[in-house]
Amino acid sequence: MDLTVIVPVYQGEKTIRELYNRIKKTLNGKFNYEIIFIYDSGKDNSWGIIRELISSDPSIVRGFRLIRNYGQHNASLFGMTKAHGDLIITMDEDLQHDPNHIPDLIAKQRTGDFDVVYGKFNRVQHSFTRKWASKLLRKLLILFVPGIHPDYSSFRLLKRSMAERINIIKNSYNFIDGSIGRNTEKIATVEVEHNRRTAGQSSYSFFKLLKHALFILLGYSK
Repeated sequence: MDLTVIVPVYQGEKTIRELYNRIKKTLNGKFNYEIIFIYDSGKDNSWGIIRELISSDPSIVRGFRLIRNYGQHNASLFGMTKAHGDLIITMDEDLQHDPNHIPDLIAKQRTGDFDVVYGKFNRVQHSFTRKWASKLLRKLLILFVPGIHPDYSSFRLLKRSMAERINIIKNSYNFIDGSIGRNTEKIATVEVEHNRRTAGQSSYSFFKLLKHALFILLGYSK
């Protein structure tokens, strides 16, 4: 299989059906692919919608329900263990990552056999508070986490071998991009759009981002 698209889902009942439609529109006829939704024990009907998508399109859609909320990075890592594709895409549930850029990530990977290709957002569409907090977090991590790419994002392509390698790493707090930085320098970027949020709110509050940063620094800093 060419490609696995992994989508960790927390509160995506208003967006995941549309995301599924956009992914199919982009990839149909171009790639042999699958979509894996990882339901990270949220608080809405996302799992019910995932089950409907599996029933209506079982050759493309797979889904897994985690028994509790493990967080986005752990959910994505779990999805990687279930992937069949030679290349793996991770993307968010909220439609801010545009599936139309998936072929761009793949094309870039093929130009240099890169282990990882990040979607680099040309303009981030977050609230002022979220944008400020995310910028601060990024500066801290670039300063203290060895090897982390300055343009890391959750919209990323990984070779299957890289996904397998970072799943071997055991940390008290998993951070995919820190693990990538420890394992390869063969990283590229592609400039992509970052769409405005059309439904719901980000699950990353300022304090949640701060907690996230502290745990990462404890587990990955120099």
